[in-house]
Amino acid sequence: QIKTFVSVKQLFNTSATDGQPKLVILDEADNMTQIAQFALRRMIEQYAPNARFILICNFSSKVIPALQSRCTKLRFAPLTEEQIVGRLWHVAKKEGIELTDDGAKAIVSVGNGDMRKVLNIFQTTSMGHKGAIDAKAVYMSTGVPHPEVIDEFLQTLMNGAVSFAAGLQHLQELLQKKGYALDDFLQLLHERLVVQDMPMKFRLHLTPMLADIDWRLKQGCNEALQLAAIVGAFHEARATAAR
Repeated sequence: QIKTFVSVKQLFNTSATDGQPKLVILDEADNMTQIAQFALRRMIEQYAPNARFILICNFSSKVIPALQSRCTKLRFAPLTEEQIVGRLWHVAKKEGIELTDDGAKAIVSVGNGDMRKVLNIFQTTSMGHKGAIDAKAVYMSTGVPHPEVIDEFLQTLMNGAVSFAAGLQHLQELLQKKGYALDDFLQLLHERLVVQDMPMKFRLHLTPMLADIDWRLKQGCNEALQLAAIVGAFHEARATAAR
């Protein structure tokens, strides 16, 4: 369809469009397969006189270098909390949806600077929840672990008085009770660890081990084994830092 569109020199048989290239906007271009991206590269070269291409993506690293080299990169920073909150309250007012302060804060936190994601979360939560949209409703609707649960998870891992077996059992029960995925926990756990006050030796030993666990989870390894590996990583890092 793209090839058919760009191969035609004019959209309309009017002199007003003579000499004006057509504009092709491809959203989520980083989700294209490599084969499709190589085909697009050839298309860009072939139909350069007729069309200009705008590729929108979340991760430029997923776009092949051959395609990147033919583009001018424009990077846009995530929206600030003030920008998102203002628009969120505007939408809530227009739609007649009751939104609490902690609910708005939770949506902004989960949205992570992405306005489209923020609005999708708001819409999903409002459709599946009766009454005011608060933080509890947001986290329940999105399946993202509540910050209090993450704090409990981290507190168990950081407590040197808790044995390996007891800590593992507690975390297994916590995950099963809430129905959360370990991968989601690990991402949020990393955000907590970045600001956590801990010895540098402990941090330097722990970080690469957690990175390896994250990679194994991405490859589809067993969650129960990787949870045990997380508990073991904290015990090993604590023992190393104490030497």
